[in-house]
Amino acid sequence: MKTYLLKIVSGMLLLAMIALGAFALNGWVKAAGGPTCSYVNGVVTCPQSGSDSGNGGSGGSGGTGGSGGSGGNVGNGGNGGNGGTGGTGGTGGTGGNGGNGGAGNGNSPACVQNGSETTGYVWVPLNFTSLGKPQCQKSSAQSDSCGNVVANSIQSLGTEFAMDCPGSNSTPAPQSNNNNNNTDNNKCSFTYNGGVVSCSWNFQWKLVASVSMPPIVIDTRPYPVTLVNWPTTMRVNSLATNSGSGTLAYAGWGGGEPGNSKTGDWKNITLTLTFRPTGNPITVTLTQQPAFTVSSSGGGTKTFTWVVPSHPAAGAVKTAGEVGQLGEIPADMTLFQGSSSTTYKLYYSESYQEYSEHFVCLDSSTPISSVPSNKPAPANVCISGKMVGQWNSKSNSGEIPPSAVADLPASINGGSVFNDYSVVIRRMDENGSTSNLQYAHQYSWGSVYYWACREGEGQEGWPVP
Repeated sequence: MKTYLLKIVSGMLLLAMIALGAFALNGWVKAAGGPTCSYVNGVVTCPQSGSDSGNGGSGGSGGTGGSGGSGGNVGNGGNGGNGGTGGTGGTGGTGGNGGNGGAGNGNSPACVQNGSETTGYVWVPLNFTSLGKPQCQKSSAQSDSCGNVVANSIQSLGTEFAMDCPGSNSTPAPQSNNNNNNTDNNKCSFTYNGGVVSCSWNFQWKLVASVSMPPIVIDTRPYPVTLVNWPTTMRVNSLATNSGSGTLAYAGWGGGEPGNSKTGDWKNITLTLTFRPTGNPITVTLTQQPAFTVSSSGGGTKTFTWVVPSHPAAGAVKTAGEVGQLGEIPADMTLFQGSSSTTYKLYYSESYQEYSEHFVCLDSSTPISSVPSNKPAPANVCISGKMVGQWNSKSNSGEIPPSAVADLPASINGGSVFNDYSVVIRRMDENGSTSNLQYAHQYSWGSVYYWACREGEGQEGWPVP
């Protein structure tokens, strides 16, 4: 009877152990701290953490004279595990067979968030390229433990904040390329448009500076009309210098960015273009008057008279109504025409700070004590140190010849100089002042100017505008 009851209990235990072995929890297990995810070309990839399918459960021990149970099968997920170990044979029994390894189903379970978030950034593609490279905008972002972006600070900052997208070839820093004209053409593309010369960097960081030649300023009286044989005065002012600048906060030539600078990066960049007089004199021409020249530093006043009125027969070509700006005189009054010219040179200057790193010894230099007497002592050796970054102020400058400026009109290209024809006429009173509100006014038609002269019999004084 006791033997019979013992067999029943042993059998029940065997069945329970077989069941537990068959349904043991195995397969993917999420690792603590979440998976390591990556963000490449706009795609978040999160490899799952955990183990492959577990091994089969061990078979139960055999009862007295019975066979051991078979090992349990493995659950799904990943590669199949090894079969379970066969059960131990009971007294007089045979050990059970090992369980079969479970087949992997190849489907990874979804990543389960653990509630943590990390701060990083994403590259937001923009819908244009620069020099053949796709442009992106860098934006800070919050990601969950599975790498999904849950918040970002994407905003439209304008094309000046665009950068090469990750994976594009980095843009090298512009190298000095001083040619025979001492012009650093690698940095800039010079263009002429509407009297303005502009320099634009041809790289992923945008920097533009523009400048125009100053006009030749001539003060006149009486103006815009004088009388035949009346003393008429003009004063050519000294030539001015004109500059235009562009600035850029940061250019990562070395592959860095603000807050993570690399050797070769630039910051606080200022590019300035300047037109300066060459020192050549100013030439002045006027209908029915001999041409004359004035020093570039100004030539005082010149007084002259016309002996004929501004009539087509005397060389007058246009009327006041045609040229505009001369509302003080009748629109059908014909005009003498004048012009002036001088020369300028164009220069550039560039100032910036460049990042570099150097080794700094953190302890006093330690000499090597054991030195053979017949050899010179070696230099002191630094035990410990580190690389330290610093910003160094730098600058360069040079002349820009007319040949380096695209679309420059032939009339302005003077070979080694820029020809300046622009003129501004200012009206002055009889004391030579251009600030007297009764007379103060200025006129400009570009490269020419106009003056009327009429008969003045019986008239005393000169016209008050």
